[in-house]
Amino acid sequence: MQRKSWIMLLISLALGVSLVIAFILSRPSSKTLTKESADGMIQEMQKAVAEKNVGALMAYIASGPDVTIANMHPDTLALLISRAFRVSGKLEADCSNLTFENDGDTAISRFDLIVRHKESQMTAEDYRGHITVHWKRVDVQHFGGIYHTMEWRIIAAESDGKDPSTFGDT
Repeated sequence: MQRKSWIMLLISLALGVSLVIAFILSRPSSKTLTKESADGMIQEMQKAVAEKNVGALMAYIASGPDVTIANMHPDTLALLISRAFRVSGKLEADCSNLTFENDGDTAISRFDLIVRHKESQMTAEDYRGHITVHWKRVDVQHFGGIYHTMEWRIIAAESDGKDPSTFGDT
């Protein structure tokens, strides 16, 4: 086979794989958020904290000018979380007392959250508070807007804990 043929074959293969991935990802999410789905997303966010993965954590938050998480825009929150992840040791997020309400178009999860960091022989509590998370099914763009899906994302969150803008301060 000539070099041009191999290049075209590889391009076609890459395009085919991209289309298969796009199809799998574009399957519509449930029109109604269930308690199990919301709890699963919260568990994934806990895992993202333990792995210090800002992107995975922020993937559950909708984008837009009206989205506020603890009175902050998601971009500001991402910077604060990134700073906190850099300066802290091993992190652990524990959620308890989860409750869930759904009215069809929106849903609310409430839970107690404790974030601890561990360094050598010491464990310290960085955050403790009661969290209220507001979920909504929103339009999510994939591959730079090539296609869209409707998915459940966090559109707002409140906490009675300490001001999150101090996270990562030493």
